[in-house]
Amino acid sequence: MANNINDFSNNSLSSITKNLLTSKKSKIICAAILLMFIVVGIFVFNANKLSYEEKWALHNVEKYQSMLKDPDSMVLRGDILILWYWDDDAEAGDKMKQYTYFIASGNNSFGASIQSMPCFKGYIYLADLDDYKEDDFDTTEDYIEMLKADVAFKRYKAVGVSKDGNSSVFRAEIISGKKIARKLHIDYKEN
Repeated sequence: MANNINDFSNNSLSSITKNLLTSKKSKIICAAILLMFIVVGIFVFNANKLSYEEKWALHNVEKYQSMLKDPDSMVLRGDILILWYWDDDAEAGDKMKQYTYFIASGNNSFGASIQSMPCFKGYIYLADLDDYKEDDFDTTEDYIEMLKADVAFKRYKAVGVSKDGNSSVFRAEIISGKKIARKLHIDYKEN
């Protein structure tokens, strides 16, 4: 008797499944669900993808974080600015500079929170834009490079991106600080 019940339930289940898969309505529902999964998958994949400039910013923020006494205390404050600056005074091959600026805070060795504005040329940390002096640099060339980064930042703030050649800043990208902080698993606060 038990075998007859199992046979009956297996036959009923397979006929129900067969009917579901062959009906037009169920095919449409299955196709809609599959399409929804594909769209959500594409959205999630693209939301986590970084552009070239975002990768650049991510690298520099991560490098700065590693330089802190307490890297886990770092908070990214606001968006990240990348400037492309044309330097007529530089040697051939080094005329186009790329500077990265952002505001970050973290705990110092006494546990107090300090805020700074790191500046990078390419992937190389120069100094904190809001607190540097000539004695901080090993060479005069490094100090001059920091002065140029400071000038580029101030020109961008005053004039913006050059459309007619009056400013040496010819391109600027503002990178989402929230996105970079999420990628690095650090705190983010608007400044």
